[in-house]
Amino acid sequence: MSTLPDSTGMNAEGTPAAEILAPETNETPLSMRLRKWVLPVLIVLMVEEWSSGLRDALCIGAALWLLLAPPKSPIPVRPSPALTLLLGWALWSALSVLWADHPHLAWRDALKFAPVIAGTWSISRLVQRRTDAEYVLFWISIGLTIVFMVDVLTWLAGVGTQWNLFTRWETPRAFQHPNTYSGLIVASLPIALLRLHLPNEPRWSKAMGVLQIVTSAILLWTFASRTAQIALVITSLFALMLMFGRRSLPAAALLLALAVGSAPWLNPRFNDPSMSNLSDRFDVWERTSDLVLERPLLGHGFGTRNFTTTLYARFPSRTTDFKHPHDLPLELVFSTGLVGLALFTGAWAAVATRLAHLHRHGAGFDRSLATALLSSLCALLVFSLADYPRGPLWIFLWVIFGIATGITRTARSDSTQRISG
Repeated sequence: MSTLPDSTGMNAEGTPAAEILAPETNETPLSMRLRKWVLPVLIVLMVEEWSSGLRDALCIGAALWLLLAPPKSPIPVRPSPALTLLLGWALWSALSVLWADHPHLAWRDALKFAPVIAGTWSISRLVQRRTDAEYVLFWISIGLTIVFMVDVLTWLAGVGTQWNLFTRWETPRAFQHPNTYSGLIVASLPIALLRLHLPNEPRWSKAMGVLQIVTSAILLWTFASRTAQIALVITSLFALMLMFGRRSLPAAALLLALAVGSAPWLNPRFNDPSMSNLSDRFDVWERTSDLVLERPLLGHGFGTRNFTTTLYARFPSRTTDFKHPHDLPLELVFSTGLVGLALFTGAWAAVATRLAHLHRHGAGFDRSLATALLSSLCALLVFSLADYPRGPLWIFLWVIFGIATGITRTARSDSTQRISG
């Protein structure tokens, strides 16, 4: 059955077209040129500089412009439970500074996170058409491909001199720790696959998608992050189920068997003695849980600096240096308690629910875009269960949230013209 809307505004499954498509916006020729030529350069620049004063200024500036500038066209927007819950969590996180174990450290992290919230809200308001989302994701993919390619060339240039071919690369040039860098790679792979899936995509665009996949595979093998590689397998299984449903079960089972069987050969770290305690993660999870039980409802205050200082003060005999609890839910409940965890989880559940609706009722590009975003969310979730998404991965997480919220909260149909063309 077709899911495209008919002349009555309903698709074949009885879903209003307003639920499937996003709105039109009235743009001047100048704004269209800026969108087409300036925005790509800006996005690529921001991919290279995820954490900078420029990023913070753009986030705050965009939010102020959207709040203060008069609307150019009346665009009805659905109330967004996801954004409401997100802003509620952000406010609760800020309030948690008042009872934080180390208020000055909590304030520092809260102030640094404020531009991220402003940027997420701005993205959700600016990226409301599917074509806008595709355009932004495409240039993020280009920026990441450039970064990955430079790092691959840097690593290859040092093989035999600075590091060995079969030794884990611990000092990547572009981003932080190789584990979180690997998490970013896995979470961004669905965007590359989206380029290959679109039928009318130019050859050069598909070639860039292939290059991103190839460089991603090299870096994942070089960084040898077990958490990221497990996330890659689970995300692949999840994407197969989204695309093919029950028909994918044999392929999914084969993929899982191959992954489990080849894991020790592809990554010797799966045979490492640290597998018995997940590199001391069990220890930090246990100690963090003890701290959580002291203040389960309100938490100990926002921020990883606050967490680290509290952990060191309570357990001075620790021998392993942990700057976070290596688990996002534990970090959230430690910082903002069960209240904060409920608000955060509710926001992401609302986004996933709307994307699942778009996946079920959308057709063509809408369905492909929903599949890519849901797969990215799956990768972020799985990785965050055994690590903490900080740095560029943390920003990427909120970019995906903002885009997903924007394209699923609008209430008018849009043009099918691609702005990148």
